[in-house]
Amino acid sequence: SRTDGDRYDPEAESGRGLQRTESSSEKRSAARSTSPSLRRRAGSTEAVNSGSGLTGPSPRPQRKFFDSKTRLPQPTSASSQKSQSEEYNGRNLFISSLRKPFSKAKAAKPVEEVVQERRSRGRTLECTHTIKGHSDEVLSVSAFGDIVVSGSKDKSIRLWNMTTQQHLGNISDHEAAIKCVVNRGNLIYGACKNIVRIFDSRAGFQNATRLKMKGDVQLFDLLPDDNYMVATTNNVMRIWDLRKREELYRVSQKSSVKMLSLCVLPSGYVATGSNDRLIRLFDIRDPPAKCETAVTFSPPHYDLITSLCYSNDRLYSGSHDYSMRCWTHAEDLQSWSLDHTINAAHATYVLAMASFSDDGCLISGEARGAVKLWSDQDKFHCLGEAHDHTGAVHSLSVAGEVGYSASADQTIKVWRVRRREYTDDGESSDMVSSLVSHDGSQLSTDPPAIYSQPPSHLASQAL
Repeated sequence: SRTDGDRYDPEAESGRGLQRTESSSEKRSAARSTSPSLRRRAGSTEAVNSGSGLTGPSPRPQRKFFDSKTRLPQPTSASSQKSQSEEYNGRNLFISSLRKPFSKAKAAKPVEEVVQERRSRGRTLECTHTIKGHSDEVLSVSAFGDIVVSGSKDKSIRLWNMTTQQHLGNISDHEAAIKCVVNRGNLIYGACKNIVRIFDSRAGFQNATRLKMKGDVQLFDLLPDDNYMVATTNNVMRIWDLRKREELYRVSQKSSVKMLSLCVLPSGYVATGSNDRLIRLFDIRDPPAKCETAVTFSPPHYDLITSLCYSNDRLYSGSHDYSMRCWTHAEDLQSWSLDHTINAAHATYVLAMASFSDDGCLISGEARGAVKLWSDQDKFHCLGEAHDHTGAVHSLSVAGEVGYSASADQTIKVWRVRRREYTDDGESSDMVSSLVSHDGSQLSTDPPAIYSQPPSHLASQAL
């Protein structure tokens, strides 16, 4: 290094640079001359030339490959014989390791149970119980009285009695996920791929009736008289006569239109929501008469429609645009108009909706697991919110004044409504399932017992 007193000398600097270059090249040549491969080659050359008296490099020795005629040492066992033969034949040992994968510990079988949750005071929407038993995401839930039926990705349908809080059994004779289930007491309907199976509890859930369709069934529901069924397969809506077990007709849309939500109105109309952001209403009050025309709602949503719900002569819709809308109709049900909208009803996609019986309250679920309770008196007023689920809420069902939610966290939550009432002296008390209807009259605080005792055909049924 040069100090401040030294002068800059170009010749000295260039000489120093040449000196560094020469020293580095010498080091590289010395490293090459002392490499192990050159030393081995030099040793073999000297050994050959020492006997012959010749000078110069000797030819490179030939590599010895394995000859199939060479006798191998006998292995001690059959497994070792196979491994050694693969090695001697020049195969990659990594392939043999792939043939014998590491043994994975089997997942513990879930326990079928109904767990009572800890009571939380001050919450309007309270989770009272958690139903466990599925080993994969629960895609659909349907409640009829105190009997709850659920369908899951684990290819099974499970039945629960909420009066005794017991697991009644499961129907696992399926080859794929159960996308949709409908509970009608004695009859249970389940959709798997392109087949809708009908199970009769009086026959022990054996010899199910199969309704085969063209295309995978996404959603289905029954008309109010339970004699006809409406099913959607992508862009086709199919009407079935359940008494004759035959398809009456179908209504097709454009190939790009996929029906993602379905709602059957008590009057016999059917509403569908699609990925083209539109809601269509079909008149199938007389199922044998083919229906070709549809009423289209306007304005459309900003994203695909994933949930529909009907209550108190109003139709509610939820979408991937995070919003919920309320639609009203005229007397003939042929003209519908948008009543009000709540933007950002949820923090993410609205996936499911259900209504309590004639009380003007809705329950909705989102893709992040939140469940909200709404009152439609004041333009979608939120009464309560709960975050008990850790996965997306795929389906919602209401029986009486009790709600059920099926989630991707493999559980089903049971919901009750609590509303804080204040007396004249200022004291407050929690009223279980105390709801207010549209006319302002307070409903009964005690939830109606649809089944005082569990149904005999299910309680005594051994699945």
